[in-house]
Amino acid sequence: MTPIDILIGGDILIMVVVMLICWGIYLKIDNAGIVDVGWALGLALIAVYDSAFSRGFPLRRHMIAAMVGFWGVRLAMHLLGDRIIGKPEDARYAALKNEWKTNLRMKFFFFFQTQALLNVVLSLPFLLLCLDTHHHIRPNEWAGLGLWAVSLVGESLADVQLYRFKAHPENKGKTCRSGLWG
Repeated sequence: MTPIDILIGGDILIMVVVMLICWGIYLKIDNAGIVDVGWALGLALIAVYDSAFSRGFPLRRHMIAAMVGFWGVRLAMHLLGDRIIGKPEDARYAALKNEWKTNLRMKFFFFFQTQALLNVVLSLPFLLLCLDTHHHIRPNEWAGLGLWAVSLVGESLADVQLYRFKAHPENKGKTCRSGLWG
């Protein structure tokens, strides 16, 4: 096995376990939206794992771990508070339950595990960057860091704006079209 095979195998193991835990939580709380929390947190865990165990340029690896790790944990915590704790199930998952009707436990098990494998595919760019041995950060990577920072601020601001919008009862059932949502 090559080092890449070992890293991808670790990524798969991380995601299978994360989504197995999320599926177990789903069985307890009957809210399949927990898969979204696992999805965000899983990407963060994969980036940290790939950074820790790859042999690429250390600064690049640490940047990837910090960027994806911070983003993923922030998003997971936001989703947990916004869609899971004390909240009704997202309409997408309620529709799946209505469509699938029977054997929901197993169907959602496979759904969660499919999300795990999709996360591994989506994380491949992080892995490739963590394997890059070029001994300095290129201008396009610095630009990517800047874009990440602006995007993270924008995403956080949009989350706050949406929270404030939803806090007003007169907005129930409406789509936010103000601020960054405009």
